[in-house]
Amino acid sequence: MAPSLEMRDQMPFGVWGGVTSTLDWCEDNYTTTRFVAEFWNTLSNIVMILPPIVAIYHSAINGFERRIMLCFGFLCAVGFGSWMFHMTLKYEMQLFDELPMLWGSLMLVYCILTLLYPSIDASPTATMATKLGLVSYGIVSTLLYLCFKTPLLFQCSYGFLVTLMLYFDICVAKYKPCDRRIFYWAAFFYYSGFALWNIDNLFCDKLSLLRQVLPSFLVPFTQLHALWHCLAGYGSYLHIVFSAHSRALTRGQQVDLIWCWHGIVLSNKQHFKKCYHYHRAYHRSATSRKYHPNRSQTPLPPITNCTPLLVNNHLNSRSPVAQWICNQTRLRVVDNSQLGREAMQENKRVKCIHVYTKKKNGKYRVGVLGDKVLVTIKGQMKRGYLVGLRAYQRQMVPKFDSNNVVLVEDNGNPLGTRVAVPVPHYLRSKGPELAKIIAISSRFV
Repeated sequence: MAPSLEMRDQMPFGVWGGVTSTLDWCEDNYTTTRFVAEFWNTLSNIVMILPPIVAIYHSAINGFERRIMLCFGFLCAVGFGSWMFHMTLKYEMQLFDELPMLWGSLMLVYCILTLLYPSIDASPTATMATKLGLVSYGIVSTLLYLCFKTPLLFQCSYGFLVTLMLYFDICVAKYKPCDRRIFYWAAFFYYSGFALWNIDNLFCDKLSLLRQVLPSFLVPFTQLHALWHCLAGYGSYLHIVFSAHSRALTRGQQVDLIWCWHGIVLSNKQHFKKCYHYHRAYHRSATSRKYHPNRSQTPLPPITNCTPLLVNNHLNSRSPVAQWICNQTRLRVVDNSQLGREAMQENKRVKCIHVYTKKKNGKYRVGVLGDKVLVTIKGQMKRGYLVGLRAYQRQMVPKFDSNNVVLVEDNGNPLGTRVAVPVPHYLRSKGPELAKIIAISSRFV
């Protein structure tokens, strides 16, 4: 509630001076310590600070998307801003609390929107239009709130985004691969906190009288605004985890929900295995150079026959941009094997007819970067490894203009002696089966 001028004059003063914010909640000011205006409302913001920090750390070491880390960062900023606001009751700190709520909600709306409609990320025009629309909404809402200083304007603009996120989350739970339990718990926590927030606003006088007759150890349980911080903050955290988990499953990433000291967190159990396989692949590559000195000391002649593969547009893959490779996907051979050179020069179609993986999209097997596939090329069936995709990849992994494949023999040895295009560094962490392809690659991106 907004304090009147008479109420402001009668309020106790702490080290932060008088109240300048447009809102002052039901907790009595400076009753616990003169350094904190609303003690319990301030302390409860730990729930919005610590879990997002841990989630950002896990997202960074597991290579999750930067947009997910931004969502966690905004939630952490809301926690710090709310801490400063309830500690000082200053108008500047109130803005530090409320504006990150608005812009963090816009960021989460963008993440869920691109999850529901992957065509937004595939089209630069659609991506720019979506970002422009959301940023415009945020700028208009911010300017109106700064000009009129009416809390109702902020509450309406923020409430509209929360309603929009609820609708999008229901669509994700219905149509996308996800764990619905996270969504149910997130909605339960958030809207339970919202109910307590309304009770605290509507029945503040009765709650104040109740605190006067209750024992002191029960008074914190009547601070419903502090409980709103705990429930709504953790509910927002679970909303972000739900969105990140669903995005990872949709993109074909292997992620798991694990229990941490603060609850659920996303992690990739293959992370340490990938690090182990990277060192094994590097060691095998170094060993091969040691026992084959001519390979490392004498450079191979330049690959002149494969140069047209890099410039001829009619040789590129014409498959539409998807999040994976499946049956009948057109591929482009990027090694200097004789079979691959002839197929590319004669413009023969190279198609995937089988993917050696257990990952599925519905009832079809799908392949991602580094997976083994079976292809048809000039009437023959050959195995190969995917070394480049047109789909948008995980963070720090580039996408290419074509779906690239390197042909191998049945025993895993490459048919060619060089890979004519750059390959992602990410392939080093895919396991020892790609070590021989890494060894004949000359450029990495």
